[in-house]
Amino acid sequence: DPTHLDEARGFLYRLWSERGHIEDEIATLRTALERNPFDERPALALVDLWTRELEYAQALELLDGLLTYQPRAQPLLRERARLYEQMERWERALEDYDTLLRIAPESREELVAPLAGCALELGDRATADRYLLGQPARSIAQLYSKHGLGREALALLEAERDRRPDDRGLLTDLARRYRESGRLDQALALERRLVELSGDRAEDLRRLARTLAQIGRRDEALEILVEVILAMPLPEELELGTDREKRRALSRAWARYSDELEEIHNLCMELDLEGRFVELASTVLERRPADRLLPGKAVQYSQWHGDQSVEAYEMVRAVRAATLPTGCLLYTS
Repeated sequence: DPTHLDEARGFLYRLWSERGHIEDEIATLRTALERNPFDERPALALVDLWTRELEYAQALELLDGLLTYQPRAQPLLRERARLYEQMERWERALEDYDTLLRIAPESREELVAPLAGCALELGDRATADRYLLGQPARSIAQLYSKHGLGREALALLEAERDRRPDDRGLLTDLARRYRESGRLDQALALERRLVELSGDRAEDLRRLARTLAQIGRRDEALEILVEVILAMPLPEELELGTDREKRRALSRAWARYSDELEEIHNLCMELDLEGRFVELASTVLERRPADRLLPGKAVQYSQWHGDQSVEAYEMVRAVRAATLPTGCLLYTS
């Protein structure tokens, strides 16, 4: 796995750097390579070390030399292409990736992104689009954005939406791009559609609340967050005398619910609604008075914000007096 290999090399590099062993390791790798020039492992490790040391010229010289007598060695070609990318020598990188594609056409899927990316860096969108032919629209849009073609990426996704109006992944991506570009009304329309498609899924409702708050419709955002909490199932009462496994499972369920309330509170802070969390909690409790955790959370959050809310304390007192049965264990934060 290239990702794991890069992580392992990075770890070794940091370790050798801390111990002052970089030069020793370079000498060891050179010796191994001289012993067997056809062994790609020391060559690639040496190139990696030099690259991390920003010694690009030495790394490139080694790869050029090795590829003169084994020009179809795919790991060496791939490493040189990546090195050219780091050096922003896009034309040479494109040549190496194209050579790899001719040698191993079965690797097309993993080569498409770097091939198209190099072409886009060269300003050759026609060539990039030729490589990208048949790729998913969202993948192409992501690549366009990475290379500074955000407007083209948005236009591509808008065209794709006309063909696939109910694709959740596509609509989510498009709504995010609308938000990032300040087109909040369009983002809001898509987020409402996502809620319809998902049947009020909490994640979609939270996104909708965020956009409503951003355009100044804070009361509506608060109403949405009430619905998010009400959509969370309450764990059943944790009674004394139940078997150990059930007690543990219910305790974990209360902990999960606590984490979800924490997420709602964090979103309120993000949207400058933290001062209205007690109001939100009161609305929830009017419709679901059996919620024993929410009042305590409201008190906790009001304390965090330096607001010793009388309403929050009264809420806790009322809920405990009215609904807390004798002999019941209550999960508290």
